[in-house]
Amino acid sequence: MGQIVYRFSGSTFNFLESPFGEVLGEEIYGGEIGARSNGEMGDVLLERGTRLPVPILALRSKITTTMRRTQRHVREGGKQFYVVWLIEKGQVSISCANGTKIVAPNHIMITNSGDPFYIEALIGNDKEHRNKLALVPAHLLHANLPEHGQLNTMSFSTLGEDGKVVAGLINLLFETGDGLERDDASAMLGLLLRALGRLVGAETGGEREHRSMLQVRLAQIRAYIDLHLANPQLTLAEVARMCGISTRYLAKIMRNSSTSFADLLRERRIEQACQWLSAPDKREYPIAEVARIVGFGSGAQLSKTFRSRLGCTPRDYRRRAAEPPGIG
Repeated sequence: MGQIVYRFSGSTFNFLESPFGEVLGEEIYGGEIGARSNGEMGDVLLERGTRLPVPILALRSKITTTMRRTQRHVREGGKQFYVVWLIEKGQVSISCANGTKIVAPNHIMITNSGDPFYIEALIGNDKEHRNKLALVPAHLLHANLPEHGQLNTMSFSTLGEDGKVVAGLINLLFETGDGLERDDASAMLGLLLRALGRLVGAETGGEREHRSMLQVRLAQIRAYIDLHLANPQLTLAEVARMCGISTRYLAKIMRNSSTSFADLLRERRIEQACQWLSAPDKREYPIAEVARIVGFGSGAQLSKTFRSRLGCTPRDYRRRAAEPPGIG
């Protein structure tokens, strides 16, 4: 039994006036909340099971609830993560850029906090919908998945071997995660994500990549850096700790990739700064603000780095990017 974070009982008309959307925004991500019904009575219950190693919540509803997540919600949300859904009763209908799909009970699906979508949590024949939601940081999911395209319309049965592993571990972590030692909970999450990676590999039909542990760790390190570029104090020690490895091992991974942590971090910041400076819809952002967003700390530091690495100032780079082809 989890901790109750939201409970509602009444008509769906009253539900639309309730703070359910605010609660979801705090616990998962924001969006426009709705209900599809004729005003009949119903119950909605949201429980939080564990926060370690990742938050897992359970939703039980006797009315069909909906969420529309727009580009505005994505921009306001900030951090990127994935929600792994375990659908136990009823169905989920999801519409996104990749199409529309209805996912049946006893299935797993994934949504990306960085993608707009419209979702309906549909009640079943017994007038009830149940699911569990595991919130997984993007760098952890990416490190365990093969090359893939759009995840938002993929679904996986829980009746196969790997599906049973994912479903069983989500349920077990929901019930007991906070009572486990951190290392034990993290090991269980690792098993869950590896099983999920095999499901994605089988769904895409491609051969699963037999990447070495060094390659897997490098992908994890890159993903964590990309998600925390805005932190000007990001250090090798922090990245190693959050990726579950020693600083010596992280340095070894960098040497194996013919780079260093400082060089990798600087190059990623330069690449992101270039994207911000060349984007037409971001030309009003001051140089100092772009520097802060990508973690350089100040406009002066960004300018120094651009002159050293690109031979021009950020202002010159932005001006050249705005020029029509063939000019300059």
